[in-house]
Amino acid sequence: MRRQDAGTAIYVRRAEARGTRLALTIVSAFLCFACTDRADAQPCGHPTQDQDYDGDVDHTDARRFVACMTGPQVSAEMACSCLDDDTDSDVDLLDFARFQNVFAWSLCQLANPSFEHAGQRGNAFAGWYQLGTVSDSSDMVSHGHVAAKVRGPSSVNWDVSGVWQRLAAGPGDRWSASVRVGHRSTNRLSAETRAILNVEWHADDGTLIDYDSYTIADAGTPVDTMVPVSIDVGPAPAGTQAMHLLLGVLQSPEVAPSEVFLDSVGFSPPDLLERQWEDFPGGRCIDFSGRRWRVKGPGYYGPGPNNYSDCDRHVWVDWVDGNDRLHLTVRRDEEDAGLWYSTEITADDPLGYGDYVITTVGRLDAWDPNVVFGMFLWEYSVCYDPATFWWNPNNEIDIEFSRFGEPQNDVGQFAVKPDDFPGHKSRFPATFREGELTSHAFRWLPDRVEFRSWRGGPDDEASDTLIHAWTYAGPDVPRAEHPRVHINFWHLGDWPWSGTDHYILIDEFRFLPAP
Repeated sequence: MRRQDAGTAIYVRRAEARGTRLALTIVSAFLCFACTDRADAQPCGHPTQDQDYDGDVDHTDARRFVACMTGPQVSAEMACSCLDDDTDSDVDLLDFARFQNVFAWSLCQLANPSFEHAGQRGNAFAGWYQLGTVSDSSDMVSHGHVAAKVRGPSSVNWDVSGVWQRLAAGPGDRWSASVRVGHRSTNRLSAETRAILNVEWHADDGTLIDYDSYTIADAGTPVDTMVPVSIDVGPAPAGTQAMHLLLGVLQSPEVAPSEVFLDSVGFSPPDLLERQWEDFPGGRCIDFSGRRWRVKGPGYYGPGPNNYSDCDRHVWVDWVDGNDRLHLTVRRDEEDAGLWYSTEITADDPLGYGDYVITTVGRLDAWDPNVVFGMFLWEYSVCYDPATFWWNPNNEIDIEFSRFGEPQNDVGQFAVKPDDFPGHKSRFPATFREGELTSHAFRWLPDRVEFRSWRGGPDDEASDTLIHAWTYAGPDVPRAEHPRVHINFWHLGDWPWSGTDHYILIDEFRFLPAP
């Protein structure tokens, strides 16, 4: 670790100059920005206050907010409608209060960590600010389709190029940082030029308290490959209210600028793996298809939210002809005050890239329209905030069978979160017979997910047994962090519409690792 050296101090001075604190002078400072007529109105950003669609709510969005602010009971222009958070047809101080809550002075978790979402207004990547020359590149990629390429500045002094985000933090916080970093033999790091990971600790008023700098690649790092690097960060000093995380190139003035490639950034509390089990307080485990699974509950959790039971009256495994089979239920328990319970299990270990196949028995199209059966990947993230759902923070992909409360809907669904974005979902019709074996799978790879459903067992996949297939290759392919496979059976609303118990029989789960 290097602290307060000549090169990294340059970043500190630049960051201070580019501080993003929302001051009380916002109204007078930004009045020059006018709302434009928007006949070709676009949908709102995520969150809705993200007016420039770059994945954050910052000063650019603040300028538009001030220009759109009308005061109470004064109709706002159509172009400003996304800023009317309480939908009362004006943009006033109540809407400003919500704007302050989502203003990206401190995000609760790292956004767009694999650089798959492009930025706007001079930033190459949504969610990331930048210094110097930064672009996307498909030359050296560890996940998805692009990595960040950072070129060192051409200067007579030490200087820094890079990307950075501001995150919430507190005194004593510790973090686990990770990144894949590489350089090419044609433009490698040389002399004292190096790739760095910097962490700045800031007070509530934006004052810099201290910072740490870590070398993540240098002239001795292997070329033409992406190298994984992990670093333990912290503890944060007294007075810390936020941090800046920067990844970039500290360029020596003695040599020509070098280029560094960055991908698959991770930055999370060291106890994140323990947080995966907060919805599983009962501690019950079952063995099924040669794996250990944990049973969700007891308690009231999402999805739904529903009341989830880990009782063996609701979740159990039986044996038929030497094979184990899993039973999940959505049912009313007369032995427990007539309460309705749903069920879910998750694999004890994350399995990583590969083919996940589940084989079911019987009809998946005859349940109440508000009952849902699914197999999915999911990872509990640092925080749960709908403002982050413009990307896929929980590494979620889903195979689901449900009409989601609309009887006319097709019953099958393949989805990648955020599934309200175009191209993130494929719904399909399907019919099933009593006692019929059908298999449903997603093949998760670094750059795509291949979904399929077919009739028969896991070895019966063929063109003539296919029910539906769909491949997703967009920006939200799950990252190889710690998502686990889950299987659940739950309902929308208070209980199944018919008031009858529902059962699903699962014959087998199979996983084949990716090559």
